[in-house]
Amino acid sequence: MTKEALLGEGYKFDAGTFPAALNANQKEARRVFLDEIHAKGRYATVDNCPFCGASDFIKISERDAKGLPCEIVVCSACGACFKGKILDHDANRYHYERISYSLRGKDRSRDASEGLFKMRVKTFAYPRYSFIRHFAGLKPERDLVAEFGSGDGANLVPWNREGFDSVGIEFDPETVKFGRDKGLDLVQGDFMTYEFRDRKPKLVILSHLLEHVSDVNAVLRRIHSVLDPQGYLFIEVPGIKGQGLGKPLLSFDVEHNYYFDLDTLKGALNRNSFEMVYGDEFIRILCKPRNSSVPAAGVKTAHHHSLLPLLQKAEKGSIGIKLVNRFNSLYFGIYYNLLSLGAKHDRM
Repeated sequence: MTKEALLGEGYKFDAGTFPAALNANQKEARRVFLDEIHAKGRYATVDNCPFCGASDFIKISERDAKGLPCEIVVCSACGACFKGKILDHDANRYHYERISYSLRGKDRSRDASEGLFKMRVKTFAYPRYSFIRHFAGLKPERDLVAEFGSGDGANLVPWNREGFDSVGIEFDPETVKFGRDKGLDLVQGDFMTYEFRDRKPKLVILSHLLEHVSDVNAVLRRIHSVLDPQGYLFIEVPGIKGQGLGKPLLSFDVEHNYYFDLDTLKGALNRNSFEMVYGDEFIRILCKPRNSSVPAAGVKTAHHHSLLPLLQKAEKGSIGIKLVNRFNSLYFGIYYNLLSLGAKHDRM
């Protein structure tokens, strides 16, 4: 059962209303989405909360920041935030192969792709590499690193340069080709069915992927089954307490099926036999597999706080909420940068 409590009038969906800031490619991608997915009803309804199993939801938005249909709900039982309707399997693949790149405003020209790749390697890939190496004991020339949803493979560049074997699995055939041209081992396909025949990865990277998947529990179970028992899982997703406490609508995205805070994701990891090594509200999490399927002592299998009051206060412009958001961003930003000081930014 879903009750409606939209965060404001601006959260209603109207196909004729969209932000003026969208460029021509984004407007065309939005039109294709509305014609080929929305108009044809290519959705699957989420009947039960993926985090606690309850079936009573509160709908807080009908649209995302680009004016696309995006039914976002909060679970009445555990307070988790997620989409009440997601793309069905075929529509999901169609979206990521045909629509997503343009919808995100990215330019597929060679010069633009080169510039984006170099920026991602320098600004994001090396700090992530150093951050993970700070916690995880991984061995070059011995350990395999895998990234699910790897895009062009920029995140794998530091690992390759430091002597690790790596493989990336990605839906989009054009970004796969671009990364292969850079000498990276990328596979065009579905990471849920990819088989690691020779050896299990010692590290799996999910960088801004987990918020996109259809079934977070199925993905975590899959990773647990393919990951080396002594390995690590690194997850980075947009934290709703970081983004959503500014202006909630700006953090809503038709491609995001989940809006995680640290407690929500930590509970999902625990239920799927992972234990956390490090985590913050950005969210960046490093965890490792737990060999027992029994939840770790002292960790609840479902959280019982609600994001709804925080999002409502943020929408009303609460000064207190904004100050908390600024403090969290500053604190965790500084801490992350300190742990990533070893990043080799000059190795381009």
